[in-house]
Amino acid sequence: MSNKPDHTRKPGLSKPITAAEMLTRIARFDAHDADSAAFPDLKSEGHKREVRYMISTDAMAGPAPITAPHNFHMAILTMPPGMKPVVHAHPYN
Repeated sequence: MSNKPDHTRKPGLSKPITAAEMLTRIARFDAHDADSAAFPDLKSEGHKREVRYMISTDAMAGPAPITAPHNFHMAILTMPPGMKPVVHAHPYN
């Protein structure tokens, strides 16, 4: 008998959903427009970048293709070469 822990994967419970329901859980980057109102300095020289929200519960952080309840928001920024992003988090209630 082995003393090693059992790491066998055990599938969780699932329920059937329709194709339309599944599409509400998919976010395609190139199919979603940037949020031009995300930050006041988006178009400022030296700060030009695009923000696309992918996951945002009830679109609280901004317009997003996935708006189902989550305990986080996710945005993707695109910016010119050499510009460095500032990684940070905000609490949402």
